[in-house]
Amino acid sequence: MIGEVREWKEIKGYEGLYEVSNYGQVRSLDKVDCLGRERKGRVLKQQKNKRGYLNIGLTKNKTRKLCYVHRLVAQAFVLNPENKAEVNHIDGDKENNLAENLEWVTSSENNQHAYNTGLNQALNRAKGEKHGESKLTEKQVVEIYVRVHNGESGRKLASEFNVTHYTISDIKRGKRWSWLTNMIAI
Repeated sequence: MIGEVREWKEIKGYEGLYEVSNYGQVRSLDKVDCLGRERKGRVLKQQKNKRGYLNIGLTKNKTRKLCYVHRLVAQAFVLNPENKAEVNHIDGDKENNLAENLEWVTSSENNQHAYNTGLNQALNRAKGEKHGESKLTEKQVVEIYVRVHNGESGRKLASEFNVTHYTISDIKRGKRWSWLTNMIAI
């Protein structure tokens, strides 16, 4: 953003009290306190939470609310025509709250970004029979998928493979082992 202008916009719900910039800063505005003293507005200090996101406490009518800075920036500066619910840091840096580094995404898009960039190790864990808690092999899953789609009872298959009927149902619907079952042509 070298050479670009720092822009400030009021924070929705906190008009006249706080503003957010396209550079990821939040400031309070000048005000007169309850004793009639003038208080100069200032850029507020942000805190990092346990998950690494920067947040800030905003107060209105003696009620303090913690807000994620990236959400405040996105709400003010990033278009959201599809009304997506989550904000993604494009470069993966949770402290880089420049407006140009933020985008509105769905939960699955956010998870996919974290997986693709290696940001969420939980999503990169072993899957299928390589997962330590797996009860089925890939060969068994393929067999279950084919048999259940050919009309065999899910409960019968669950008993045969020593899993719950919910597991069979999830395999049938592609909720579990989807990376494998999506490759099977029935």
